[in-house]
Amino acid sequence: MTLNKKEIEKLAREYHKVEGEHNYKLENRLLSSLPSKFENSSWGMNDMMDIMSWMRPALKNHFSQNSHSDVQNAVRRATKATDVSDKIEALNEIYGVRTKVASAILMYMDPDDFSVMTNPSLIGLRDNGYSVPAPSDNPSADEYAQYLDECRSIASQNNVSLRTLDRAMVVSSSD
Repeated sequence: MTLNKKEIEKLAREYHKVEGEHNYKLENRLLSSLPSKFENSSWGMNDMMDIMSWMRPALKNHFSQNSHSDVQNAVRRATKATDVSDKIEALNEIYGVRTKVASAILMYMDPDDFSVMTNPSLIGLRDNGYSVPAPSDNPSADEYAQYLDECRSIASQNNVSLRTLDRAMVVSSSD
């Protein structure tokens, strides 16, 4: 069964209950500030640590071992890359970052163009009949590209944002 716009929006409105108020507020704060910071290269390591906290707080320990210049260089390569898989691979060079975290960094760079790949979102999409990779601990950059293509298609067909779709699929997987 595929979802329609009304169902997607209804599910997305329940996201804060599944995600938790703290993470929901953090996400909204980051969405309101990070895209412009990435656009004008004014982001810092604290911003990246906030993304790690939003994804999974334990990631901060690994991520903190990176130098600012190493992270900056990886972000610069990701920004310049034209292929989605190349963007993911550039970010995966950062210690503690794998595809799912890289997808979150891309989403905060440009929430209108990138979606966050999580096991709950993959499960939600698969449960609703969409063709996406199976959930795994470490999906490949190509699997993210496939996932993103499907998400963009679904969002476009239903006239919803990628973030709305992400939120709806997280809720859908928790039912």
